[in-house]
Amino acid sequence: MVRADYEIGLVLFVGSPLLYRRMFDALLHSMDQCGGDVRVHVAETGMPDPGLYENPFFAINTRKLAIWRDMAWGAQRPIVLLDTDMLVLRPLVDAFADFEGEVGITVRPDGLLNAGAVYLRPGEAAQGFMDRWCEVNDALFEHEFELMAWQEKQPGMNQPALRKLLDQGEPVCELPCWKWNCMDSCWRDFQLGETGVLHLKGALRRCVFDGGPVPRGADMAAMVGRWFAQPGAQSFPVASANEAADEAADGGRDESLGVVSLPQEAAV
Repeated sequence: MVRADYEIGLVLFVGSPLLYRRMFDALLHSMDQCGGDVRVHVAETGMPDPGLYENPFFAINTRKLAIWRDMAWGAQRPIVLLDTDMLVLRPLVDAFADFEGEVGITVRPDGLLNAGAVYLRPGEAAQGFMDRWCEVNDALFEHEFELMAWQEKQPGMNQPALRKLLDQGEPVCELPCWKWNCMDSCWRDFQLGETGVLHLKGALRRCVFDGGPVPRGADMAAMVGRWFAQPGAQSFPVASANEAADEAADGGRDESLGVVSLPQEAAV
């Protein structure tokens, strides 16, 4: 049995474009290199029907949030729920020393939330938070005009629901994005050795995947280098979550991660 200090929960959508599968593989490698003693849960699921919307990511993120809720209910240790367009640069269990509550949400320098990384202590408080977040998200998904109104405060799908939940008085702890979910609005504050999660968005993603120039104004070269430093980030054959788990069982490259692949039907 793999000893672990904390858990990470990921969702892999079957049929995603190759770009996302490459990011997922690089994320697993970064956890192997930098994540410390972590048990990783990977849930595979199919692409959902977009429902009312032309933008398929509203339905995708609604399903992802439901799977995250199930992962929170099953967590035995502190758990970090991550989008797959990330790199882990240090053990994320360290984030739990930065807040005292049950739920940690990263906040951008402009005050907006980013829900690509969610930090939860196991227990009823975090489980209840995830239940309520899903309830608000599902209600907004079914009511397009109300969703649009909340999107004036926060873009996306899960984030408007989170903003509404917090405005209703839901208690959460704020974590700095530059340290625990370093995205484009705080790349200027990126610190190698201190930043725990690098979020590959915008200009950084274009630089990595489209061969664009390294943007100015931050230590972008170091960030790009961190992605390309992942073994096989460009050429490693993309494995499904089930194949990754098989490799772990056979003593393959993900053994130290303690990967658990959830059955697809459990991830719907």
